[in-house]
Amino acid sequence: MIIPDIKKGFALPISIIFIGVSTGLVLSYFLWINNKNLNLKYRIAVTQALYNAETGIAESALPVLYSATLTQDTTLDGSLVNSEKYENKYFGNYEDHQVWFSDDGDRNATVTGVYSYKNFGNILTVSREVTLKGQPETLGKYMYLTDSEKAGGAPFTFDPGSPPVRRSVNFYAGDALEGVIQSNSQIVTSSFTGCPDFNGAQLLFTENIPQIDLNGSCYSFSQLFGGSQNVDTMTVPPVKLPPTGYEILKNNATLIYDAGSKIGTGIKDTLVMTDIEFKDNGSVRVKQWWYLMPPHLKPGLGLSDFVLPGPEDLDGNFGPNADGEIFYDDDNDGIWDANDDEITSACISNIKNCRAYNDSLKSYHSRSNHTGDESPLLNHVRGQHGMSHFDFQPLDNLGNVDNESLLLDEERFLNKPTVIYVKDGPVRVHGTYKGRYTVVTDEFTTYKRHASRGLLAEIDTLWNNIWITNDLINKDSQTLGYVGNLQNQQPEADCDVKYTDNIMGLVSGANVIIANTRANGARNSTFGTHISINAGIIALNESFVAHYFQNTTNVTANHGDYDGDFAPESSSQPPWGDDRGISIFGTNNTNTDSRGTIYLWGSIVQKYRGYVRRSDAPYYTGEIGYDKSYHYDENLLCDPPPFYPAIEYDNGTNEINISLQSMKQTSGD
Repeated sequence: MIIPDIKKGFALPISIIFIGVSTGLVLSYFLWINNKNLNLKYRIAVTQALYNAETGIAESALPVLYSATLTQDTTLDGSLVNSEKYENKYFGNYEDHQVWFSDDGDRNATVTGVYSYKNFGNILTVSREVTLKGQPETLGKYMYLTDSEKAGGAPFTFDPGSPPVRRSVNFYAGDALEGVIQSNSQIVTSSFTGCPDFNGAQLLFTENIPQIDLNGSCYSFSQLFGGSQNVDTMTVPPVKLPPTGYEILKNNATLIYDAGSKIGTGIKDTLVMTDIEFKDNGSVRVKQWWYLMPPHLKPGLGLSDFVLPGPEDLDGNFGPNADGEIFYDDDNDGIWDANDDEITSACISNIKNCRAYNDSLKSYHSRSNHTGDESPLLNHVRGQHGMSHFDFQPLDNLGNVDNESLLLDEERFLNKPTVIYVKDGPVRVHGTYKGRYTVVTDEFTTYKRHASRGLLAEIDTLWNNIWITNDLINKDSQTLGYVGNLQNQQPEADCDVKYTDNIMGLVSGANVIIANTRANGARNSTFGTHISINAGIIALNESFVAHYFQNTTNVTANHGDYDGDFAPESSSQPPWGDDRGISIFGTNNTNTDSRGTIYLWGSIVQKYRGYVRRSDAPYYTGEIGYDKSYHYDENLLCDPPPFYPAIEYDNGTNEINISLQSMKQTSGD
């Protein structure tokens, strides 16, 4: 009997199965190897793309980031990444990229790196984006910085002589400073008083400038710095004023208010005043109204009188009456009464000879026609250190603010860092702010005089000052002895903990002036007293100064005749004052106009050193202005106002210092 071998039929299928399984295992292994290889290539490509982005940061963006001439967002060209060691090897590239400003003025560079690789004949490309953020070292670092320790910003900042020279301003006993101090000229202490107090200050000497002249008031640096034997000093280059950052600030404005909108629209110009009120709910109220700088004509004139005005058309003159007579408002009260004098024949023939015209020239421009041609009362009382003025809000018949006559009245709620640029005009600021702000103005604006005769008007100059008309304080400040005290809102060391996010910067192309207002202590503090300021202050041409040239004193001793009336002018009249203080606030029957104390938490940067108090020569009065209580707000260093100008040393490098805050991947896995 033959028994069949049933196993013979399974050999071939089993062999085929084993071959299939083996082939599958081999294929799986090769696929796994290929996937690992592809994954490795991808990881290498990602790393190379990141390196390429960082290379773009280092070799292209970073030099521009440090450049003082960077004024706006800039696009830079991309480039292949090369190696000197491996000249023919492909490393990829970085694309066209941007150096840009964030809302707070920090500088950023964003670069995309690219790397391509092959896989089974296909070209795969990987890109990664990297952003570098840096904070410029701004002028907020300084408690006190001047380009010159000579006086500026207002009348009688020059000593007599031919040619006149700027007066020297010294530090006196009672002057106390803290924070970083520097001047591009020599700092001098007074020889007539005791030693100032620089305890807690860091003094930066300027290269090639003599050190402080103690002038006999302090017997040593140690005494000046509160008895310390380890005086904190170092030497640095001079600081460039104005810095390029002034233009950067204006170029990156969040809000622009055009105060020159009515200039250049006719044969004579109308000006615009801007008022900014900061509110503690985070809003900002902005008002604008038109005004005319004297000398100007009356409203409502016909075309012929507007082009060829007579004395009856000049503001400050009354008439004609029934007899055809015209009178000058001699007491400047706006009321036609027995105190007013009939105009002269010279005024009838030429309005430039009218007393109303010349009174305006003297009070608003420090000029006079009494010699037959328009000339300065004094050569050194004019321009940015002459008479300056701000305009009051228009009033209705009841003496209330006439809101219907405003060109603009808007309130904005702002929730991000904001630069407010008032273009071609001055600005008034006041209020309690919540948020982060910088207010900036231009240097000056020219305009055509309103009281001109004919088609070619005289050209006058308006200095675009920032006028502080009332307290300007941080919402988080406290009333500890006075409003606006920030002693409990100072950050911890190294800025790692802050106690307020609010900050204010005032940057004027001209002056920053504490206005003579009721709230600020006008008329010898009759209506109010003191002013509190929480702000970094920069006055680029010329000074941070008090409005002492509008005052209510009346001293004529030792004063000369400057307007040809054969009588000495008083301390409230041109060229010493603008002759408007008494007419606005009334006489105070005293020879002082003491307005209290300036309580400043902030910093002061100015081209020339401004006076906040005058007395003695050349005014020969008691005190006009303020005492000082100055404190450095370290929040200006830790987190400065938006686009606050960077420190630009005048050392030929055209670079600024930047604190690199972070570098991180901003796109990709």
